[in-house]
Amino acid sequence: MMNKLGTALCLSSALLACVPAQAAWQGNWLVGASGGYFNRRGDLDITMIDTGRQTVINRRFEDTGWLLGLLGGYQVKCNNWLLGVELNVNWEDVFDDNDENNLAFSDASVPVGGQAVQAWNASSTFERDWVVGLSGRMGFELAPYLMPYIRLGLEWSEDDLNYIQTNNSNTASISADGSRDGIRVFGGIGVEVPVPTINGFTIRAEYDYHRRGRRVEAVNVVNTLLVNATRDPSAQTAILSVIWNI
Repeated sequence: MMNKLGTALCLSSALLACVPAQAAWQGNWLVGASGGYFNRRGDLDITMIDTGRQTVINRRFEDTGWLLGLLGGYQVKCNNWLLGVELNVNWEDVFDDNDENNLAFSDASVPVGGQAVQAWNASSTFERDWVVGLSGRMGFELAPYLMPYIRLGLEWSEDDLNYIQTNNSNTASISADGSRDGIRVFGGIGVEVPVPTINGFTIRAEYDYHRRGRRVEAVNVVNTLLVNATRDPSAQTAILSVIWNI
């Protein structure tokens, strides 16, 4: 409730700032290109069931990598206030990144092939290649060379999870893959400055937090052993963008 009230007050302030007869909203289209770094954190939950016996493993992992993106939108200005709406498309996992997570664990309760397996080696990979976001932006120009702003929006992506585990003696192995479309809320803060000597171009530096979405589930059954692996990480991004204000 307080967040909604704060947003309403900010929007009201921006609108009231343009009440005088001389003031008017002036708008323009914009396009831009982005590059940045992402950090995803979340639990990998593993459930193994065999002939009624169950083992649950939980490990927290962190994935990092680089991203590239394109964006476009429309914005209006009045006095020192700015309101805008933007559509962005980001491509994550651009270069080699740290998205493979390895773990080892013991399990004496789940037999495979009639023999108890004492130890497992496992590996999981979480991928989120394309991310499409729609967001609103509100800023206030503190000076002709400095405008901080806030952002709030929704984004979509297709998340993929790959999981495989093998016992230490390499006599038992099971793998599973899963995929799911997810929609998440994201928001952040940034600052925009004009590019010196190049009219119409600006540079942005921005930080965003992306909430968890729907869990991605990978399931498979081999003989009497069922393995279920799930993951739903949150993410943080740091992005630098070059904008052309048309």
